[in-house]
Amino acid sequence: MQTMHGQLCALIEAAQAASPYEHIGQIWAKPLSLQGWCDIGGFALRTIKELIKHPPIRRVQCNLPGGKVVLLRVGDPGEEQVKAIAKQMQAYFLAATKEETINRKEFGMLCGLSRDWPDGWQTEIFRHAVIYWPDFMDDVKVEVALAIEARDGRLDPFHPEALADPLLATARRFWGQGERLDERIYRRPFIPLLRAFWPIATELFIDNREYRGGPRPERIWQRWSDPAQRTGVRHALSSS
Repeated sequence: MQTMHGQLCALIEAAQAASPYEHIGQIWAKPLSLQGWCDIGGFALRTIKELIKHPPIRRVQCNLPGGKVVLLRVGDPGEEQVKAIAKQMQAYFLAATKEETINRKEFGMLCGLSRDWPDGWQTEIFRHAVIYWPDFMDDVKVEVALAIEARDGRLDPFHPEALADPLLATARRFWGQGERLDERIYRRPFIPLLRAFWPIATELFIDNREYRGGPRPERIWQRWSDPAQRTGVRHALSSS
């Protein structure tokens, strides 16, 4: 799959250079249906649907006079695409919580989640965290407990990677009051908490998918397979 992903990236980049198409402030390859890309690259439709989920490929569907097409490009996620995903998360949050609106700061946090979460999975991870909020909250409490242990020098010395976990610093900052750490429980989805502990939401989503045997952001979340790159304490503690 990695070889085919590289081939598709090269094909898209060549199309971007030969037939650039401007849309939402970005340069894309010429508009084609997924079947059209299959015909050009010799890919199976099922394969190309999987390949375009993985960065640095970016995709967006749009309706043109000739019908529905998928625009593809290779590069960083554009700001317009980030905002579009944030709006999807906002719509789901308002529907799920029955809130009337969110403020600009919270929308900015959703944009941050859109950038940090793996491309193509942001809205699914967000929805999962909202649906399973008690589970997310339980995992955050574990991080806080570990932050307390790290502060007091009681964290297991056999897991030095956990000491470097940025989530421990997040827990201390988010819950800290001077030298005291208290436990705050948010019984309803709270965007600032989700933004601060976004790797936990990713771990929870991946764990659920593995348990149910469903597709998950496996290859595009490659740093989860490298202990030196992990940001979640539960994964750091299980890496020995």
